[in-house]
Amino acid sequence: MKPNRRSSRAFTAVEVLLATVVLVAVSSGVQPFAQVFGSPRPSTERQAEDWANVLHRVAARHHGPGRECPTAEALVRAGALTFPALDPWGKEYWFACRDGGVTVVSDGPDGKPFTSDDLHTAPRRDRARGSS
Repeated sequence: MKPNRRSSRAFTAVEVLLATVVLVAVSSGVQPFAQVFGSPRPSTERQAEDWANVLHRVAARHHGPGRECPTAEALVRAGALTFPALDPWGKEYWFACRDGGVTVVSDGPDGKPFTSDDLHTAPRRDRARGSS
């Protein structure tokens, strides 16, 4: 009996082309689905906001009546932070204090302060530890 030569051959060009067309069609259909049901913001922005919220909690503990507005450098010196407070774009977070509250700000992807892409914690009044 003669062996079947077809079983030992590689894929034909038509088969490879057909598989490529199918993969492209499937992947192009996934993109609009991800835009509709995926995250509305890039993950770097979410990461920046998450870190800003962590820094906000740390800064709120070191800010209170009679204290200056904290800086990232002061928080590191005080031992409250063990790492530099850098956003995902490599810029240092900064703190704004007003009416007894602390807001943590990232200059955003453009690295420029006071622009529309800046990210910040929601301003809120923080109570110093131990006070009611």
